[in-house]
Amino acid sequence: MEKIIIKDLIKNIKKDRLLKIKEQINTFLSEKEKYSKSYFWSPWKYAYQRQNSFETDIDIKLSSWSLLKLKSSYHESSKNCYYHSYIFLNNEKKTITILKKIVSEIENKLNWNIVIS
Repeated sequence: MEKIIIKDLIKNIKKDRLLKIKEQINTFLSEKEKYSKSYFWSPWKYAYQRQNSFETDIDIKLSSWSLLKLKSSYHESSKNCYYHSYIFLNNEKKTITILKKIVSEIENKLNWNIVIS
């Protein structure tokens, strides 16, 4: 398995695109944080009330050779609530840590651009 260097992933991306990528990743992270404990929630009593299921599918092209896919889903059964999230970088499953590293590198790059300007 090839080690991924995050700086190389974002080095040729323009500032406005970096901001959009950062916003999409932060949205996914906040959604994950919000629903992370959903298994301990109580679902609605009646089936017609349990219709608030959703799926999120975000594809972020970081470079010509790198694609970041963020997928999540939430649904309720009659007894439990379920939230699943998946993170793929170049079709390899990754953990949430890679997203936090990407956001950190984007912030570093944006701050570096401000200092140079």
